[in-house]
Amino acid sequence: MSPVDIHRHLAEVYGVKCMCVQHVRKWRREFSAGRKEVHDEEQVGSLSVSEAVVEMVQRGMLQNRRIAVRELAARIPGSPYGTVEKALEYHKCCARQFMQKCQENKEGLLDSIVREDES
Repeated sequence: MSPVDIHRHLAEVYGVKCMCVQHVRKWRREFSAGRKEVHDEEQVGSLSVSEAVVEMVQRGMLQNRRIAVRELAARIPGSPYGTVEKALEYHKCCARQFMQKCQENKEGLLDSIVREDES
C-alpha cells in the first residue's frame, strides 16, 4: 500500500487531525526497514556539556555577575543557555522578586541565606 493510500485511510478515520503525508512516508520507510514498534526508542540521559564549557561559563559569570547569557553565548562555544540553567543551576532572579520574598519571609530570611564558610 502506498503512503498516499495510507494517508487517505488515516484522513477518513481521524479527519484533519491526522499526520501529514510526509510523516506517513517516513513511518512506512521505518517499518519497511524492520521497525517493530510505534513508540519512540528510549534515549539515555540528556545532551552532555563538557566540563571545559561548564568551567568557562562559570568563570565568565564570576568575572562579571551582570553579564547576559547572550554575551556568554557570543564568547563561549557550546550551549551557555543550557549550561547556566541546568549544569550550574543558576536561575534569573529580578530585584522585584527578591524583595517580594524578603517581605513574605522576614523572620526566616537570614536563615535561608547560604553562607560560604560556617565552620
